[in-house]
Amino acid sequence: MPEEESGESPSAMRRNLRPPSERTFRLSASIDTNKIKATYNLGVLTITLPKAETAKPHLIEVEVTPRRRRC
Repeated sequence: MPEEESGESPSAMRRNLRPPSERTFRLSASIDTNKIKATYNLGVLTITLPKAETAKPHLIEVEVTPRRRRC
């Protein structure tokens, strides 16, 4: 369709030809879904998936008793 008939420039027509995209992911139970963040900047999508507090490793102190010598 010529530009005069459609009222749109060729560059505007090209932008509209891309269909919207969608992607679905299954998340682990260890992800805190309330704290997910996503940014889109200069064509790059960045998604931050923080671990839930219960999924983070924690330090457990272990008391070690000295070994007795064998004779």
